[in-house]
This record gives sequence, C-alpha cells and structure tokens, in this order.
Amino acid sequence: LAELVRHGEDGYLAPSGDAARLAEAVSGLTADPSLARAMGEAGKRRVVEHYSWTAVVDRLEKLYASLHERAKP
Repeated sequence: LAELVRHGEDGYLAPSGDAARLAEAVSGLTADPSLARAMGEAGKRRVVEHYSWTAVVDRLEKLYASLHERAKP
C-alpha cells in the first residue's frame, strides 16, 4: 500500500504488525470526521487520476507510441 497511499494526504500508513500505530490512526480519523472525509476524497481523486482504466490506457498509449517512434529506422 505504501506505493498507493500518501501518508497524511489520502490515508495513513502504519508499519506491519504495529497495532498501536494503526489504532492511533483510526482513532484520529474517528475523532476528526472532516479530516477523514477530506482524506477519502483525496484518495478517490488520486485513484481516478492515476489508476482508473482511462488513466492506465492513456499511459499505455503514450508508452506504445514512444516505443514505436524508437523502433523506426
């Protein structure tokens, strides 16, 4: 998840097995619903911008076009 979540922007990251840090993050979001909502919205925007089918296809088209240009004699 570390490559998908930006800590403090669209989620929180806790080290694997660190239940105390995970509980702290969840408690913080429970105590601040507006922060939880803002992080959720930021995460949704990031997914749509970078990981939706449209975004992935756009990156693949650009990659194929650049490879095609390199392959020309």
